[in-house]
Amino acid sequence: MTRDRRRGDRHARAQGEARRRAHVTPASAPPPPEPADLPSQEIDPPDLPELLASIDGALQEPHPMALLELVSAMVASLEPDVDPTAREQDDDGPTLDDIVTALRGTALRQTDAVLLVLAEMLPDAELRTQLRREVAQRRHALPGWLLRAERIRPVRAALFADVLGDGDDVVLEIELPTRRALTLVVYIDTNLGTIVKTAFAIASSLEDVIEIHHENADEGQTVEPLSLADARARIEEAVAAGRATFPPVEDDEWPALRPFTEWMARLLPEGGSAPRWEEPTQAILERYRTQFFASPHARGLDASPGSDARSIVDMLMSFGSSQGTGDPLRVSPVTTEILLLDWVPRKVVADVAYLAQVPAVHRSFVRFAHEQRGVPAERTRETLAALDELEPEYRTIIRSPRHQGPMALLERLGAIPPAGPDGEPPDQATFLAQLAAQLGPEVAAMLAQLGLEDPAELDTPTWLLRRLANDVGGREALDTLDIERLPLSEQLVLDGVPADIHDRLRRIDALLAPAAAGLYGEELRTAARRVLARIAVGDPAIFRRRSKDDTTAAAVLWIAAKVNREVAYGETGLLAEAFGLTAVPVQRATPMLRALGVEDRTYWSYDAALGDPELLTSERRLAIVRRRDDLLDWIEDDEVD
Repeated sequence: MTRDRRRGDRHARAQGEARRRAHVTPASAPPPPEPADLPSQEIDPPDLPELLASIDGALQEPHPMALLELVSAMVASLEPDVDPTAREQDDDGPTLDDIVTALRGTALRQTDAVLLVLAEMLPDAELRTQLRREVAQRRHALPGWLLRAERIRPVRAALFADVLGDGDDVVLEIELPTRRALTLVVYIDTNLGTIVKTAFAIASSLEDVIEIHHENADEGQTVEPLSLADARARIEEAVAAGRATFPPVEDDEWPALRPFTEWMARLLPEGGSAPRWEEPTQAILERYRTQFFASPHARGLDASPGSDARSIVDMLMSFGSSQGTGDPLRVSPVTTEILLLDWVPRKVVADVAYLAQVPAVHRSFVRFAHEQRGVPAERTRETLAALDELEPEYRTIIRSPRHQGPMALLERLGAIPPAGPDGEPPDQATFLAQLAAQLGPEVAAMLAQLGLEDPAELDTPTWLLRRLANDVGGREALDTLDIERLPLSEQLVLDGVPADIHDRLRRIDALLAPAAAGLYGEELRTAARRVLARIAVGDPAIFRRRSKDDTTAAAVLWIAAKVNREVAYGETGLLAEAFGLTAVPVQRATPMLRALGVEDRTYWSYDAALGDPELLTSERRLAIVRRRDDLLDWIEDDEVD
C-alpha cells in the first residue's frame, strides 16, 4: 500500500530529480559488474572476461572518475548487508579480502589498475604500500593519473542549503593528477535521520557547479561557505548514520559511491563539526501554540483547551520536533507527505472525525510556520500544493483497515501481515508463531511487559485504555485523575529516607532542581524531586555508592522527564548539556528504576510509566485525561454501532 513505501518518497524523488537538473552531467562510467559477476578468490574463467571488459571500458574513458566509480561500486557490492531483524546474517559470497587476493594473483593490466585504486581507496596503509610495490614491479602500461593516484584529494568545499530544511548538499571539489575537473555532491537528508541519501560525481569545477546551481535554484536555496574540516564531519556522521539505518537507503548512485565518498572524507582535515539541533522545550512549544492561535492564519479554529484544533496543533509540533532538525515549525512538501501518509495514520490512534480535521489545521499551520521562518511565498505555495495533492489519499487511508500503535510497528518489521479487509489482526497462534520466526522471544517479552493478553487487542481502544491506566496506577486512579498543578515551591522531602544519605541527596538536589526548572519548568522540578526521594526510599544503597553527583542528578531528571513525555526516546542532548555531560547516563538509571519497581529499563524507555500520578505534571495528567475521554467515547461509539 502507499503508506508502506519509504517515508516522503514521492516528493523526495522529485527533489532528487530537480537536484540533478541543477547540476551538470555526472562523469560517465560503464556499468559496474553485479556482485555475482565479481571474481571469487580463484576468479572463474567465465567471469574474468566480463570483469576485464568492464575495467577496459573504464580505462578507455577520458575522465578518471569512470574507473574510480567502477572500483567504488565493486567495493560497495562486497560490503555485507545487515538486517537487524534476521536471526542469522548471510555470510555467503566472496569478501573484499578474497577479491583483493584474487586480483593480486591475476596480475593483468586491468586488475593492476583496480589494485592501484584500491591502494588509495581502502584505509590500510600497509596494504597500500604492498599493492603499489607489486604493481610497479609488473610495469604494465597504465594511465599516468593512475600511477599518481595518491595525489587525488579534495581541495575546496561548499554547502548547498535549502530554507525548507529537508537536506543539504555537501559539495567537494576534487583535485586530480590530470587537467580534468571533478566535483563530488553528497546529499545529506534530514528527514530520514541526517543520513547520506545519495551522492554523484560531476566532471566540472566547483565554480561551474555553483554557477549552474544559481541558474536553476529555487527561491530559498543558497550556496554557503563550508570549511574542509566541517565537510568531513558532516559527511562522516551522515555516512555512519546511514549504515545504521534499516532498511538501507539506496538509489542508482548510493551506496555504490560510498567507498569513494569515505575515501575523500578521510583526506579532509579533522577537527570540524556537524550541526547539532536542540530539542524545543515545552515553553517554546507553548509559545508557538499561543502565537499561532493569535495569528490570522488560525482564524476560525477553536483555540480553547481540549479542542480538536488545539490538540492537532500540538500533534503537528510534536511531529516536527521528532523529525530531522527538531524544529516544530519546519514544514515542507516532503514532511507533509510523511505526516499525512505515514506518521498520522500509523501513530495517531483516533476516530475518523478527528483525523479528518488534520489537513485543514495543517494548511493553516503551514502558512504560520513559513511566515515565522521567513520562507519565500513560492515555497509556501509549493508546500500547500503538495498538501492538496496528498489529501485525497490521506482521507482514503484513515478510512481503510490498518494497524496502528504497536501493531503498526510490528507490521513494519515484518512480524505480522497487514490488516485484513476488516482490519482484523491475525489469531493468537499465528501471531506468536510469526514473532518467534521473525523477531524471537524478545519481542514477545516486550509485549508481555506492555500488558498484552491477547494480540487481537492491539488495535482496540480497550487495550489502549488499559495501557493508559498503567501510567497512573490502575483503572480507578485513571477514572478519578485530577489535573491540579503540583506545588511549585515544594522542596525535597526526605521522610522515610535514612539520615546518612540526606546530605548526599541535598547535593544532588542542588544540581537537579535548577536543571529541571530551566529545561522543563517549575512543576517538573517538583516531580523530579519526588522521583529522587522515592528512589532513596526504595534503595538507599544507591546513594551510598561512589558515583558523581552530576551523573546521578542527570539520571534522575531523565526518569522524571521520560514519564512526563518531556523527552523522546534517544533525544537527550539538552538534558545532558545541562549537567555538562556529553550524554545522559541511562545505565546509571537502571538501579534507580528497579528501586521504583521497574525491572527492565530497555522496554521501559519506549513506554515510560511509573504508575504514580503524584510524579506527573498537570500537563501530562491533562493529556492522559483527554486521551481517556477520547478512548471512552470510542468504546461507546463501537458499542452503539
